Amino acid sequence: MSKSAILMILDGFALGEDYEYNAIALAKTPIIDSLLEKYPYAKLKTCGIDVGLMQSQMGDSNVGHLNIGAGRVVWQMLPRILQSIEEDSFFNQHILINAVKKAQQNNEALHLMGLASDGGVHSHIQEFYAVLELVRRNGPVPVKMHLFLDGRDVPPKSALNYIEKIEQWISEYDFAEIATVSGRYYAMDRDKRWQRTNKALDALLKGRGLKAKSAAEAVEKSYQADTSDEFVLPTVVVKQDGEAKGKMAANETAIFINFRADRARQISKKLLEYGVNVIGMAEYDESLNMPIIFPPIEIKDTLGSVVSAAGLKQLRVAETEKYAHVTFFFNGGKEEEFTGEHRILVNSPKVATYDLQPEMSAPEVTKKLIEYVQKEEPALVVVNFANCDMVGHTGILEATIKAVETVDSCVGEILKAIDHTKYSFVISADHGNADQLQIDGKISTKHSRNDVPCIIIDNRVTEVEQFGRLADIAPTVLKLMGLPQPKLMTGSSLVTNQIG
Repeated sequence: MSKSAILMILDGFALGEDYEYNAIALAKTPIIDSLLEKYPYAKLKTCGIDVGLMQSQMGDSNVGHLNIGAGRVVWQMLPRILQSIEEDSFFNQHILINAVKKAQQNNEALHLMGLASDGGVHSHIQEFYAVLELVRRNGPVPVKMHLFLDGRDVPPKSALNYIEKIEQWISEYDFAEIATVSGRYYAMDRDKRWQRTNKALDALLKGRGLKAKSAAEAVEKSYQADTSDEFVLPTVVVKQDGEAKGKMAANETAIFINFRADRARQISKKLLEYGVNVIGMAEYDESLNMPIIFPPIEIKDTLGSVVSAAGLKQLRVAETEKYAHVTFFFNGGKEEEFTGEHRILVNSPKVATYDLQPEMSAPEVTKKLIEYVQKEEPALVVVNFANCDMVGHTGILEATIKAVETVDSCVGEILKAIDHTKYSFVISADHGNADQLQIDGKISTKHSRNDVPCIIIDNRVTEVEQFGRLADIAPTVLKLMGLPQPKLMTGSSLVTNQIG
């Protein structure tokens, strides 16, 4: 007998060490605690080579949902880029070479922008070095660098280390200089908070904003005001006469080293509208119609496509912060809906940081899901609860505990409202975060590398594998639904007993 299935992705929920900064261990979670006691569950790897990343690199939401939906290990952009640099093929990229030649011919500056860290989630600092080396080999031309500061996927106050490294490279390449710095909170917003994006654009395009004589000075001033890297206000680095070192102008070219799409789309779109020729390291949005260095690899036979091909209905539901993850990334990097796929988007709360509203929009997500399932009875439901990740990124323990408790309550509501004779439930996560809010005595706002649970609630299932990886979730769901697993889906079902 086959069943329909509900896959709940508790973003940022992992099985970490029980210590005083593990919000998941500290939270009151009667629902999830009882599920872990009553039902079989596996522990899944979410980082490194198990999800197609560099060895020991932490996972993220894009990578996690891509692996979950694809049902196989999907090799990510960072290994592709770094390998091309190592093998020297990066320096043969004609799109970049032509950008250098254009700047030479027009006697204009070339702009280089992106997240300046080695977090590896959105970018890697080594890309800055590679582009500078490519310019040296084919130019040189003046390069104006626009650094977006991290403090989220790396320690909150680590920007000076990265700036120092970039300044060392600049000393080798005397044609380059840092023109602006901006916390990623402003330059990499993805939720249409245009007041943030516009502050970054004012610095990039108009030379407006705070002023500093160097990138390091801008960061040091922010630290004096107890502002960490992520929230550094867009700052223009100025010459001795007070003039901006490098504003972007219409028809000039900007090379964007970020390879993760969701936080690169918004600012790219505005720069393109202004007339800047943006070149992306990867594809941010097909509709932007901009040149890209590393095109996406097509992923076929995802969980969503198999369900659609079987003529079944499916639902995707999430709030704004994670909507792209249960749609675009879960579908293997495809924007369009599958036949039979319905999507529900719930707006995330408009607050400065989510510690101010740790419940976020989870109650509304839960309500919408229950209403739709009870009325339409889709064969597959994929829902994301963003709280443990988004509130965990603030590093604020009390708020993150509240976020965890909210998710626990929402899981309980869904399990109570939906008919267990019709639906199997798979409860898992894409990576950790709320489980590790301090490392070595310092606040941690980044994802953890801890395993995540994969709880299977189905009276037919008595035994599951002890360990697995995210790629095993889709094959597990297909087995519960009685649907065949495609050959391209190389993950393995976690269910070890025979089910009727």
